[in-house]
Amino acid sequence: MRAAGRPRAAAVRQPFRVSGRVGPAVHPARPLEPAAFSALAAPTPDRLVGAVPLADGDSLVAVSRDGGISWSARANLPGRVSSLSFPKPGTGFALLSRPGSGKAPGLWVTRDGGRHWQPVARNDFNQVQFFTPQTGYALLPPNASSMVLATRDGGHTWTPLPASPFPGPTWSDRMFWANPATGWLLLGMEPAAGNQGKILWATTDGGRHWTPVARSPLLGMAGYQPGGTLPLAGYLAGGSLLSPSLGWLTFVHGPVLVSQDDGRSWQAIWTRTFAPGLREVGTLLMQDPRHGLALTTRGSIWATTDGRRWTRRYPPGRCTALAAGPAGPVVLTAAGRVLTAAGSLPAPTGTTALARGPGPLLAFGTRTLALRNGRGWQQQTLPAGWTLVHAAFASPRDGLAAVDPGRPPGQTELAVTRDGGHRWRLLATPFRPGAVAVLGARTWWVAGGVPARPARPGARPALRWNLYQTRDGGRSWTEITAGRRSIAGLAFVSSGQGWFWTPATLYRTSDGGRSFTAYPLPPSLAAGRFAFGGSGRGWALAAAGYPLYTTTDSGTVWTSAPLP
Repeated sequence: MRAAGRPRAAAVRQPFRVSGRVGPAVHPARPLEPAAFSALAAPTPDRLVGAVPLADGDSLVAVSRDGGISWSARANLPGRVSSLSFPKPGTGFALLSRPGSGKAPGLWVTRDGGRHWQPVARNDFNQVQFFTPQTGYALLPPNASSMVLATRDGGHTWTPLPASPFPGPTWSDRMFWANPATGWLLLGMEPAAGNQGKILWATTDGGRHWTPVARSPLLGMAGYQPGGTLPLAGYLAGGSLLSPSLGWLTFVHGPVLVSQDDGRSWQAIWTRTFAPGLREVGTLLMQDPRHGLALTTRGSIWATTDGRRWTRRYPPGRCTALAAGPAGPVVLTAAGRVLTAAGSLPAPTGTTALARGPGPLLAFGTRTLALRNGRGWQQQTLPAGWTLVHAAFASPRDGLAAVDPGRPPGQTELAVTRDGGHRWRLLATPFRPGAVAVLGARTWWVAGGVPARPARPGARPALRWNLYQTRDGGRSWTEITAGRRSIAGLAFVSSGQGWFWTPATLYRTSDGGRSFTAYPLPPSLAAGRFAFGGSGRGWALAAAGYPLYTTTDSGTVWTSAPLP
């Protein structure tokens, strides 16, 4: 736990450059393993349709025939799907929006279960709900002169309903319909510090008249005194309405509520027995009082069969870290378990990352470091004030770490240990270290940042990231001038074979860094995590924490794989 002083920086010699050669694109396997969904519809209890956002701003439409357990791809749509509505199993509508555009490219329709889609009309709707292939409602953005519109020709033309029932300024809105006559309109005021004022309106005549039924305890709403009370905590998210009397509301950073008396009184069904992941429900699809589906804001699907207890339907789990083990991948789950080919074990408290070199498996966080040995986890105490960025061990005793000693904060340095992490020695370098990889006690690879030339005089220089190699424990370095804006990670399994990656590209070398082949990453692996072993084996974890992919040809082709 004791840190030694800083020696002078070592020399850098023999620069090489990353080549521009581009390898084949990475191809995830089928059946489809979506990472996260942005919208969900349930034409039948077993047949689900979901939209998966892609890195380029488009969406992939996927279909499940077993209630959301497995999925297959159907089509791509040119934008992010914000709302799905399927009045019949074969006929559905998708509302598209482009990230950052503020307006939707329009409403699209499919008449063959999602295989083919056609644009219907351009609009700036927030939400759509259809009851038949011809009839439905659309919700305009907040503060529109008429919030709800109706169509009777499949979305080609829309008729405004009477003016917005609430004349004051609103920040967000949601609508929920049990049938063409019975609906709810939920309006949210400007949010602040996790709270948002809310008012719920109800109609039983297709939107011609609206009655306030519940609101948050807010000032400035004189004249609107409904009998029910809604919580101030949480932001508008989703809901479901089965009948004039029975409905649910969900809130981000707030509770899940149910009402059985026309929305006038509410019962929180988020309790200690309720799945914690469902506190962030974005879409709720109740089929009857006991059966329903929930789509969380992280894109996971949950299901209930009694209206109170919920279980995760998809994905089977989400992971937050990845390392290469001797018999396969090692992953850290969001629940704090480490999964290996040999079984599952609890991770040390505070673990956020895993790493493995020639030495033991490491589990670490910003303030914690633990080595796995035959008896369990060996917890080490870092020097006071240190923040751990990355680490790897060549043996149970020889380790390397990138740390922020806090003098001044934000300036990372390399630290070396020769006694298993009990004592550390800081090592000065001519670069700012990030991710590290070790091949031996004195043979290391480090991602390092150096100041780039400022874009304009007087501007603060940004860092450009390169690779640095040493064979003498940091006394001298070889620079591989990558010049990237960031390097998310690196891995070397021999003196010649190695990889580094950015959020959009995987780079591989087979000649010790003299040249690299660039593999553009598909949307499913963009900003993901990677780990590599010998014999061309490797693993990748999607940015959303699921699914896991594997390669047997050093990263050219990837296929989906089960979690350990």
